[in-house]
Formats: sequence, C-alpha cells, structure tokens
Amino acid sequence: MTAEATDDATFFVSICGCRAPLDTRLTRLVTLHRRHHHRSFVKRVSTVSL
Repeated sequence: MTAEATDDATFFVSICGCRAPLDTRLTRLVTLHRRHHHRSFVKRVSTVSL
C-alpha cells in the first residue's frame, strides 16, 4: 500500500468514526489533508531544486 493510499484510508476512517456534525468534521479533515499534502509537495519541490 502506498503512503497516499494509507492517507486516504485514515481519512476515510476518521470520517466514519466522527461524532461531530459531519460537515464540520469533513471540512476540518479536508483542510488538514490538503495542508499535509501541500507540505509534502513543497518538501519534494525544494528537494528537487537542490
């Protein structure tokens, strides 16, 4: 399983196990997910630049 697939699985499980209102939780998770994804992308780009 790739890291990307693992992230998606964790993301899905988090949604399924939520107790908060789904919309709020979903928005927060999507934001966190995108932020994490962006950070790893930036890291990859700066590594390539070196």
